[in-house]
Amino acid sequence: MTETASQLTLEPQRAAAADLAAKSDVANAKTAVIAYQTNDPLAFPTVTELGPWGYTASEGVPTVTLTGGATDFCVSTTSETGSAFHATMTSSVEEGACP
Repeated sequence: MTETASQLTLEPQRAAAADLAAKSDVANAKTAVIAYQTNDPLAFPTVTELGPWGYTASEGVPTVTLTGGATDFCVSTTSETGSAFHATMTSSVEEGACP
């Protein structure tokens, strides 16, 4: 099967979209953790507890992982392209795994 020019161009676009969805999920989950902590600053939620606080996973993005604790946490995931992204309590979304 021969790929057309439009199919060859679409592949980098799909990869970029997958990475953007993963970054968005990390940012949204971080915001949900902070919102969750407004009720109890020393609490640290599980991913399943983040829904009421605004987190919804994007289709095709693996579930985010929460590590650390209430005072020093990291949110991470890996996109469909294999690229890892994370955000800590004090940082925005960055490429790579949690420190």
